[in-house]
Amino acid sequence: MEQSDEVRVLLVEDDQALAQMYRVRLERDGYTVRVAGDGEQALGMIADGLPDLIFLDIRLPRMDGLAFLERLRKSPRTRDIPVVIVSNYSEEELVSDLEVLPEDECFELLARHRLGRVAVVAAGQPLIFPVNYALGDRVIAFRTAEGTKLATAPNSHVAFEIDGYDQASGVGWSVVVQGVAYEITNAVDRHSQLTRSLPVQPLAPGEREHWIGILPTELSGRRFGPQSRPTPPGG
Repeated sequence: MEQSDEVRVLLVEDDQALAQMYRVRLERDGYTVRVAGDGEQALGMIADGLPDLIFLDIRLPRMDGLAFLERLRKSPRTRDIPVVIVSNYSEEELVSDLEVLPEDECFELLARHRLGRVAVVAAGQPLIFPVNYALGDRVIAFRTAEGTKLATAPNSHVAFEIDGYDQASGVGWSVVVQGVAYEITNAVDRHSQLTRSLPVQPLAPGEREHWIGILPTELSGRRFGPQSRPTPPGG
């Protein structure tokens, strides 16, 4: 069966005027868009079919955006769906509701974890792949085989993301890296040799002989939890 190039977007936005504006723009860019007016409706739509990407407002009736995001990350079926936050909160409100993580803590989280997602652009479409990785000297390294990642990542701008959620405390966090990827499989400089010594153990079957290093150019981290969740209108 031929694989569809369709990218399915779920837009979660209760403001009908904004939702229509986003929808027209996304459909003009070639995306297939469904719109939900709150978190509960969005969960019902996801049960009927998984989207490839979610655009999420935070200030929503019935179930707000952060509560929806918590539910999303709890389920193995939905926790890997990429989410882009779009909100009509002011900058001051967003800063107070979401804790901004300092750079050192972002790198500490990157160093402690081993599974992340790398985003590349292939044939004009965004693609996201889970990868096992390691961090050394503030460079993210992963191994890959021949294929899309190897064909598109080297010498190009990529994004890399990790996140976590503690069910007991209700606290979640994410770290997003933007940077440039390089293939370092055969590089002879000392830095590349040290990077190839990192403990990267791919869980996927098959040979992963090619090494990719991501040199961060921008780094951001956020933490959210029940104590900072905004109250939905009417709540």
